[in-house]
Amino acid sequence: MFKDNSGQALIEAIIALTIGALMISVATGVLSVILNSDEISQDNQTVSLLAGALADNLNVFAEKNWHNIYDLNKGADAKYFLATSTGQLAAQSGNENLNINGALFSRYFYIENVERDAGGNIGVGTNDPSTQKATIVAEWRVRSSTTTLSTLLYLTRHANQIFRQTDWFGGDGQDGPLAQINSRFASASYIDFSTTQGSIVPVTNIAINLYVADRDNDRIQKFDGNGNFILAWGSQGSGNGQFKKPQNVAIDSLNNIYVADHDNDRIQKFSSSGNFLLKWGSLGTGDGQFKHPIGIAVDTLDNIYVADLDNDRIQKFDSAGNFLLKWGSFGTTDGKFKKPQDVTTDSSNNVYAADGDNDRIQKFSSSGNFLLKWGSQGSDDGELKHPQDVTVDSLGNVYVADRDNDRIQKFDSAGNFLLKWGSQGIGDGQFKKPYSVTADNSDNIYVADSDNDRIQKFDGNGNFLLKWGSQGSDDGQFVHPQGLEYVPAGCVSNCELISSIFDTGVSGGAVLNTIMWQGSQPAGTAVKFQLASSNSSAGPWNYLGSDGTSSTYYVTAGPNVQAAIRAEDHNNKRYFRYKVILEISGLDLPRVDDVIISWSR
Repeated sequence: MFKDNSGQALIEAIIALTIGALMISVATGVLSVILNSDEISQDNQTVSLLAGALADNLNVFAEKNWHNIYDLNKGADAKYFLATSTGQLAAQSGNENLNINGALFSRYFYIENVERDAGGNIGVGTNDPSTQKATIVAEWRVRSSTTTLSTLLYLTRHANQIFRQTDWFGGDGQDGPLAQINSRFASASYIDFSTTQGSIVPVTNIAINLYVADRDNDRIQKFDGNGNFILAWGSQGSGNGQFKKPQNVAIDSLNNIYVADHDNDRIQKFSSSGNFLLKWGSLGTGDGQFKHPIGIAVDTLDNIYVADLDNDRIQKFDSAGNFLLKWGSFGTTDGKFKKPQDVTTDSSNNVYAADGDNDRIQKFSSSGNFLLKWGSQGSDDGELKHPQDVTVDSLGNVYVADRDNDRIQKFDSAGNFLLKWGSQGIGDGQFKKPYSVTADNSDNIYVADSDNDRIQKFDGNGNFLLKWGSQGSDDGQFVHPQGLEYVPAGCVSNCELISSIFDTGVSGGAVLNTIMWQGSQPAGTAVKFQLASSNSSAGPWNYLGSDGTSSTYYVTAGPNVQAAIRAEDHNNKRYFRYKVILEISGLDLPRVDDVIISWSR
């Protein structure tokens, strides 16, 4: 019998087609997943390539000119991208948006400052102007989600170069081989160019310059050690560089001059040529204020001590006039004063004060701690009548201007009487109110013979050597000279040369890295540097040392040893120059053949 199977076959066919369609659907889903995965992988690779390309371009951008990077705003909110529309890389604010094969990408970078510790490791420390941290961010969007890739890149200033100063034989004003602005040394004080060809050494003659506070002429006068007039500055008034009864002077290690401007109740600071530098003080009893500052001294660290007359105290400052400490009050006991007239320091920075109305000398530590005293009212040996001034020689002996006894007395550092000279009169070796006394580096003694309007010079035993001055207002004349102080004019500590001006040629400025010198340095001698930089070839030139102040120096361990330069003091300056200071030890002299400075664009 025939059986009809057509219906079953149709059903089977439909089922088969359904199963086939289902299998195709599953296969299509698998294929879709595979394709999406490939797209994601490809986009991730694209993001990575975009970030890498930006990193490469940032390196090129920084290498071309460090200021391309350094001058950008800092922080995560300051987003930039590099545009090439002009044919040159240029930083533009914002994100760079890209459409690559229908996918949306974005990339940008931001810059942050970097600090380094004392060992040069990146971390917390001092800002390093030659390193910048770049964070590169690249993103891509898939539907409603965003994938981000961040990359850190540290950019460093490089392209190191050097300036080398050599061949000094031509002397002051000679050509400087690599000075691009000018090829002349600006100045040289007590530098010998001819002893060793191509090198510089100190001049060793021991001469002095003497500064005198010419009180009633309201000026400072400068002389050599034989009384020959050199220059004068000042006039009556309260402006910068003017005076009202200048009472005393002191000199620091850089030959800056400090003046106790008595009736203006202030201290003024000048260069050795009389150029005004700064001032501090006003009338009052507060810290840093004065009531008739009368005596002034500088210690070996360039701290300043002032005898604050009508406040009956001593005040101590740094060389910039910043108050450090004070001691003393009205009285007769140890550490108290009645009209302190003057202060001086010894090589150990002990402080001696002429305690005028107590007729004694008091000795203190540099912190104001009382150490000892000597003297009482009278005219016998070791007695005093209004001691006006005090000084210490190279051996630690103490000389006192015993004003109302018209004499000079000499003591050892413990106050033991050694000798005296002088009496009232106008003859050689006589005095009328000796107001000030100082000892030079050969232990010659200079006395401001105030009411005789002259300066007298003696040896350390009181033997008369010479005199100069008379009453008047012409050069070399005086009206009541009060204070005086000397500075070596030969090379003991102030033999220096100021270099030519060097031009880095970098718009926006370069950075100084290291300084090194070549030559020889016998034991006990010194070769020291200060550096100045500016964005103008005309300056100003502020010479700074290793801590960023004018009171320190760059000192290497010897020749052919580099010293790192404090970058923050000379960062992004186009022009720079240096000052080299040579110090002798007896007959031993340092010699400088070359000065080499490394710098980076």
